[in-house]
Amino acid sequence: MLTASSYMVLITFAAAEQLQRNLNILQYTLGLISPSGNLLRSLLLTLNQSQLLCRGQQFVDYPGDITVYGGPILYLVLQNFVFYAILVWHDSGATLALPQRSKGHAIDTEKTATLPSDVRLEVSRTETSQDKLRILHMKKRFGSDQVVDDVTLGVDGSEICALLGPNGAGKTTTLSLIRGNIHPSARESDVFVGGASIRKNQLAARKLLGVCPQFDTTDYMTVTEHLSFYARVRGVRDVDANVSQVIQAVGLSAYKERRAGKLSGGNQRKLSLATSIIGNPSVLLLDEPSTGMDAVAMRIMWRAIASIKTGRAILLTTHSMEEASTLSDKAAILDRRLLAVSGTRDLVKQHGHGLYHVHLTLTRGVGATMEEMATVRDWFISTFPGTAAHDASGAARRGQLRLSIPVQALPNEPSLDKEQVETVEHVKSTDRLERIFDLLEDHKEELGISYYSISQPALEDVFLDVLSRNRDLEDE
Repeated sequence: MLTASSYMVLITFAAAEQLQRNLNILQYTLGLISPSGNLLRSLLLTLNQSQLLCRGQQFVDYPGDITVYGGPILYLVLQNFVFYAILVWHDSGATLALPQRSKGHAIDTEKTATLPSDVRLEVSRTETSQDKLRILHMKKRFGSDQVVDDVTLGVDGSEICALLGPNGAGKTTTLSLIRGNIHPSARESDVFVGGASIRKNQLAARKLLGVCPQFDTTDYMTVTEHLSFYARVRGVRDVDANVSQVIQAVGLSAYKERRAGKLSGGNQRKLSLATSIIGNPSVLLLDEPSTGMDAVAMRIMWRAIASIKTGRAILLTTHSMEEASTLSDKAAILDRRLLAVSGTRDLVKQHGHGLYHVHLTLTRGVGATMEEMATVRDWFISTFPGTAAHDASGAARRGQLRLSIPVQALPNEPSLDKEQVETVEHVKSTDRLERIFDLLEDHKEELGISYYSISQPALEDVFLDVLSRNRDLEDE
C-alpha cells in the first residue's frame, strides 16, 4: 500500500518534467526493501503509465535497461538471495539479542519455595543434571494469558516421561517450545537437547530431536519411499539400512511397499512414529501417539515405543492414564505449571494418600434404611481408624457405600503388646489388604453386605485429585 500510494501521489502531483526522475528515485528506494514495489514498477512499465517508457520524444529501445525492466529484475534476484539467507538464519535458531525488561522474567525464588516438594526436587535436580532433555524455567505468554508458567523438567536416556494435563494445560505449547517453533517469553527460559540449547543453537538441537505429531502422514509415497525421503532430509548416510531397521522396529515390514495414504489408522500412527526415529535421534517427542487407535493397535504401538526406548529420552503427551501407566517411568502433571512430578509408582504413593477404595452394596439394596447404612459406616470407622465415607444421603444412593481406608489402618487390637505392635507396623501392604478382605468376609452377613470391591488408587485417581486441589487453591 505504501508503494502504490507513493506512485499515485507522484503521478498526480509531481511536475511533468520531474516525473521520470522522481519515479526512479522512488523505485530504487522502495525497491530495496519491497519486492512488491518491483512488481508494481514492472506492471506500470507494461501498461506504459505516465511516460515510464518515454525517452524524450521516443520510446526506450532496450527493455532490459536498468531504468526499465532491468532494475526490477536485478532487485528481485538480489532480494531472493537476501531473504532466503534471512530465512535460513532464522530457522537455524539465531535471534537478535534485543534488550528485554527483566520485570516478571527473573526466576522467582519465593514462588519456587511454595512449589510441592517433588516439583522443587525436580527443579534443583534438572538445573544441575546432564539429562538428554532439559526444560529450564519455561514460560510462555500469549497476550495476557500465561499458557506455560515456569516449567522445569528433565528426561534422561532410556526414560519415558508422560506429560499429563487437561485440555488447555499447555502440553502442546510446551512441545512447540521444545522444538523451537515458538520462542519463550522469558530470557531465562531454555531447552537443552543433548546439551545443545534450542535458543542459541537450534540447528544442532534439532538434529538430535525426533517428533511424532498428532496428525498422520498421508501421501502417495510408499512407506519405504516416505522414510527414505526423511532419512535423506536428516542427512542419514546409509539410507537403505536405516530405513529397513526402523520399519522392522515399528512393525511395518508387511506394509513397506504400501502407499502411506492406504494404511489403516493404526499403521499410519506407526509410520509417524517411524518418521520421528529416522536418523536415530537421542530425544523423542511423542504427541498422543496412540490417538484414534483400537485396543489391539494401541498395544502394538506401546510395544513399538518400548522397543525403541533404550538410549533415548522420550517425552510423551497423552490423555490415556493406562498408556501413561504402561509406558512411562516418570509422570509429570501439568496445568500451566507443574503440579506433581515423580516416578509413576512413586506418584501414586505420594499423592494417592495411601488409601484403599471400598465400594459395597447392602443386601437390602435401595430398601436399606439410613440407620443400616450408618451401622456399616460406623463399623468401618471403628475397625479401620481414619476411614472416610463418600456416600450420598439421597434415597437414590441408599444401599451403596463408598469408603476410603488408609493403607496403614489396622483393626484395633488392644491385646497386642508394644513388640507385637511394632511387628504389625511392618506388615506389607499386601498383608493388610488380605486382612481387610478376611474381616469383610467374616462380618459381611452380620453387616448385611451383599457385594463389595476393594481397589488401590490408580494414576487416574491421583491425576484428578491433584488437578482438583490445584483448582481449589486457585479459586481461593
